[in-house]
Parts: sequence; structure tokens; C-alpha cells
Amino acid sequence: EAFVRFTYFYCFFHPVSGGDGHEIGNRRRFAAVVEMEIFLLLCNFFIYSQLMLYFDADDRDKYDKRFAANFTGSNRSFKIALVSDIHAGASVYREQVSKVADKLLDLHVDAVALVGDMVDGPLMNIEDLEPRTPWLNSFPFFHHFWNHEYYYGNAMEWFHEYDRRRVRVLDNKCDMFHGICFVGVNDFSSGNSGIRGHSMNLTEAMQNCSEGSSRIVLSHNPASVKSFSAEDLEKVDVVLSGHTHAGQYYVLVPIVSWLLPYFHGLYDIGHGKLFVSAGTLYQGAPMKMLWMSEIWVVHLVKDKS
Repeated sequence: EAFVRFTYFYCFFHPVSGGDGHEIGNRRRFAAVVEMEIFLLLCNFFIYSQLMLYFDADDRDKYDKRFAANFTGSNRSFKIALVSDIHAGASVYREQVSKVADKLLDLHVDAVALVGDMVDGPLMNIEDLEPRTPWLNSFPFFHHFWNHEYYYGNAMEWFHEYDRRRVRVLDNKCDMFHGICFVGVNDFSSGNSGIRGHSMNLTEAMQNCSEGSSRIVLSHNPASVKSFSAEDLEKVDVVLSGHTHAGQYYVLVPIVSWLLPYFHGLYDIGHGKLFVSAGTLYQGAPMKMLWMSEIWVVHLVKDKS
């Protein structure tokens, strides 16, 4: 960083005139090289952004067939689409959200789990974020709120809006669907939101699950698994998470993977599994590692063993 700052000030504030002829020539050549490098850097930034938008805005569906010893679905199998971290409203708008909706319609799943950070803006901007495809009536949606839902005004406004659109918001609640218990827990930091009784509580969230039913937990931050009691964790078959973005940028991958207990992919927890998505879209700058925008399709079937 010090070298970059020195180079910047040297080139733009150090005069290229004055001194011996060869010194003037050296400074001019040096300034020209740095100007070219800055130009190439800006070009690379633009090209990389466009590559990301072209290749990665079309989400990659990743398929996992999971044999569950405790599968209680009313059908022989059950397919869940895991969608997380759309961040609609920051640098994500209707075009990108529409691509996600179209992709979901092509997957022919039984339900969609919206695992947090769906929005990154106030409710007043929702008309700019809605997809062109009427997707919300195509299959059941289960959603729970995490950190970014609390950043803009009163999070309860989003609660009511999702409820109005028949999205099942699981804030420390559960919902039985086709013999499977879908469970949603609130954010780590939701206890500081000012909303009474809004702290994360898996025990409370699972209390209305049918005895012995398969339990699918929606928990945006995979690190929350560390806070679950051993007793509760033994009742959980699958945890669906996101939040990490798998670093999002290549330069951050070594740091993020070192800092976080669960980074990306599939992990064993208790007798169940933890899925950590790299996110369906991106946060902040419209840049992300190529082919890392994901929609997981988790296919649960009865274990025949």
C-alpha cells in the first residue's frame, strides 16, 4: 500500500520538467508506464465485472441426492431449492432477480428455502426488485430473516410484506409440509433489533414439529450451528445456510476460509448435514468469482439401508 501511494504521488505531483535531460526522460517514461498500468487496471475491472454479469448472473444449480434415514416425507422423495443472498436493492435489480425466478421455475422442485439476505434496501423500492415472472405462486416458499433484513427501517415491514405474498416467514417458528418440518431461526444479532422476543431460539422454533418428523432448519449464518445445543442438533436432519458468499472475491478466499468455521459446501453435523451456499447472487460491488452463484437442489429420499 505504501508503494502504491508513493507511486501515485510521485507520478501526479512530481514535476516531469527540471533537472538533467535523462532525469526528465526517466520521469516521463515512469509516469507513462504507471498511467498505462492504471488504465489497464480500470479496463480489467470493467472486463471482469462484465464477465461476472454475463457468466455468473445465470445461477448454477448444484444437485445433491441425500439419503435420509429419518425421511418422513409423504412422498417417496422431496426436492428443495436452496436460495440465499440475493441482496436485491443494492446493485441487484429486477433483471437479476428475474433470472433467479426463471431458473427456479425450470428446476421443478417441491419447495424453495429462502435462506436470508434476500433484500438490501427499504420496502419502498420493492417495485424495482420484483421479477417479471410471477414465481411466488409456483411453489411453496419458506423464508427466515437474517442480518441484511434488519438494516433498512423496521424489519417487521418486510415480515408483513412476505406474509401478504404468501411466503411462509419462519421467525423462530416451524411449518409442517408434506410430512417434513421446516424450521427457521432468527439472526444471531436479532436480539439487538429492538423487536421483543426476537432472539435466535432453535428449541422454541422446533417445538411444534411432529414427533419423529424430518427437520430441515433454515439458518442463514452457518456459524449459528455452533450455538445449537447438542440435544437440539440431534433432532436436526439438514441445515440450509448461506451468508459466507464463499469469500465472493478470489483475494478474500484464504482469509474467509480461515476465519469461518463453515465456509462453503457440505459438512457433517450431529447425525445430519449442513449445506453452505456461496449465495445465489452477490453483495455490494457487482463482482463475484466466476460460476459461484448457486442454487442448491437438495433431493431427500428414504434411506433403504
